[in-house]
Amino acid sequence: MRNVKKIFYSFLCILLFLSLGIPLLYNNDRLKAAEYTGEKFIDFDHFTTREGISNNGQGAIYLITEDHMVMYKPSSIFDGGNLLLMYDENERPLSNVIKVSGSGTTVDRNHNGIALRDDGKIYVWGDNSYGQFGNGITSSTYTDKAVMVDTGISDIISVVAGHKTNFLITANGDVYASGDNTDGQFGNGTNTGSLTFTKLNIDNVKKLTYAYPDTIFALKNDGTVYNWGVAASDGIEFKSNVNVPVQVYAENKSDYLTNVIDIDANGMYYYVHTRSIGLGMLVRNNDMLEYYILSSKDRGATSVAKTASVEFTEEVSSFDTYFSDPSIVYFINDGKIYSTNKTDTWTESTEQVINNPDYSPIEQPYRVKKIQTSTNSNKVAIFEDGRLIIDGHIISGMLPLKITAEKADQTDYSSGELYNQDVKLTATVPANQNLTCQVQDPVGSPNQTCSDFTNNQILISANENRVYRKYIFTTQGMTSEFIVDIYKNKPVLGNYSPSEVNEIGTSDRIAITAPDAQKDWNNYSATITDSSGKTSAYAGATLALGSYTLTVTDSYGNTRDYEFEVSDSPKPTADFNPANTALTYGDNPTKVNQTIGAFSLQYPTGKPTSTIKTIQLGTAGDEDHFSIDTSGNLKVKGNDLDAGTYSVTVSGTDGNDMAFTKTVSITVDKKDQNYQITNSANYSLQVNQEIAITTSGNESGGSETYSITNGNTVAQISNGNKF
Repeated sequence: MRNVKKIFYSFLCILLFLSLGIPLLYNNDRLKAAEYTGEKFIDFDHFTTREGISNNGQGAIYLITEDHMVMYKPSSIFDGGNLLLMYDENERPLSNVIKVSGSGTTVDRNHNGIALRDDGKIYVWGDNSYGQFGNGITSSTYTDKAVMVDTGISDIISVVAGHKTNFLITANGDVYASGDNTDGQFGNGTNTGSLTFTKLNIDNVKKLTYAYPDTIFALKNDGTVYNWGVAASDGIEFKSNVNVPVQVYAENKSDYLTNVIDIDANGMYYYVHTRSIGLGMLVRNNDMLEYYILSSKDRGATSVAKTASVEFTEEVSSFDTYFSDPSIVYFINDGKIYSTNKTDTWTESTEQVINNPDYSPIEQPYRVKKIQTSTNSNKVAIFEDGRLIIDGHIISGMLPLKITAEKADQTDYSSGELYNQDVKLTATVPANQNLTCQVQDPVGSPNQTCSDFTNNQILISANENRVYRKYIFTTQGMTSEFIVDIYKNKPVLGNYSPSEVNEIGTSDRIAITAPDAQKDWNNYSATITDSSGKTSAYAGATLALGSYTLTVTDSYGNTRDYEFEVSDSPKPTADFNPANTALTYGDNPTKVNQTIGAFSLQYPTGKPTSTIKTIQLGTAGDEDHFSIDTSGNLKVKGNDLDAGTYSVTVSGTDGNDMAFTKTVSITVDKKDQNYQITNSANYSLQVNQEIAITTSGNESGGSETYSITNGNTVAQISNGNKF
């Protein structure tokens, strides 16, 4: 009969999915983690509905997907309903959600909800007849479409959905409430509600837990516990309609309870019909982990009692009291579940809690991230790998549109993540469902049709220019946006050279800043390694004498190394005189082995000076034509120079062994020459007589004109060597 029920249920789910386009819930009972392809979840809230109270505590679930959307399951039993995607009032899926809380105990409503976005805004839905939404209005119409509200409150870290009141907690422990205050839910000494979120008279709060119908419990960061609302107890006396926080006493009824590290009011529902109180409290006393119950039954006798303890020094999470029996308590450590199971201590019982004895067990390995309980046979959990477990089954949810992104190393890429390699986007939709793609390039510019969208995939290549785009995918009933922000180029650190040793003084600071053109979207950080190999973070401090490697990393993960030498001595700057070296030669080698200029050293004003200690010519330019002496005098070597431009680089050290280098450019021109030959021997010359003229020196450059003086007659050679 069980198998027939499964088949019939699966058939109905498929029909719904095909006809309505809603997500499909299906059972992946025995899938290993590597085989699981359904939606992954990072958090959830399992709460009891009013209908559930009448049906043995059956609950409902809100879940946050790894893409920070919200899904809802109306029933927390395995075959009790589909896993549905939550939409806002504009028919868009909820986005950027980091916390969610549900409450289903209003008189004639299925569920209320509140979710916190990463930008501090909230989504609210359900019943707003008391102003629970905090948006300044009430509504008699129940809505399952979320309304986004900007409360104006800074640093919200947690949200709690209540019966007729919603709560917010900030990073500094302040608590705000909006909605009904008839039973003192605000804890501010009044019974006047508010249509906007109002600060409560309690601070330093670490956690709130809410119990039906309107009792609020608060754990402070100092390890103390308070409660107020329609029913409250200090551990000595039961109180009704308490509008100020009441502190809980210890078991001895004389001291206040301290060292509490977590609380849970799930066990409250055990007493719901008698309007009494139940709260589980996890206490750490040195190396001992202890469990206390605050209880008050039939509006009468009340107490705080320790029911379990164990020596346990490690951190714990996901504290949960069993729905209908607060003597059963869970917590998680290192992916394992520990349970009291009605004993006075905790034991590791992961497989017993996760699995259902009516089915084959879920195959190991797995690590549990969170667990919450409802009825005796109903537990909800998520694994660290994102799988959802209900009643011993692995449950998968499928979205109408799923965007995945993959890095070059085949790991996941998140929307908006800064990265320095290629990214591949893949859009997954059901078969025969249309999908469109548009892009803003860059983000904020007008939408354009994606030109590189093929087979529902896009490959975005990283290069030396920043790629900052928003892709908008749309299919039936759903739009999903995805931002790609990639950049691949090595950091450029001021005027420092990445290829040479940069010399600085002990008072100098290296500024770790991105170029001005990148400051709006890129930041630099650095580590520095000294000559012994010790590496530490560097933020611009002065450095001791020595050699260092500075590794600069930008926001995208691009890196570059710079070498530095730190010295007490100032770094010299080499000059060459004359600064503009332009030589004009005749046809004789007058410059050969003669000085054409000299190098000298300059120092910052007020710094000690020195002289050239060593100096040598480089090898990459035209240095073969020159020589240099120890004083820095540059000379022409060998033959005179042809016309042209010559590059000469020298390097060396000063008397403090500080290095310098200098490159100069030398330009050689040839001037026109007039040569006169005197016939001193009065040799008899005839017209058109050929004569031989031999010259030495440079034969390139300007023009040459020769004339012969024969007595008083000057004849100019023409037609080659004739005159």
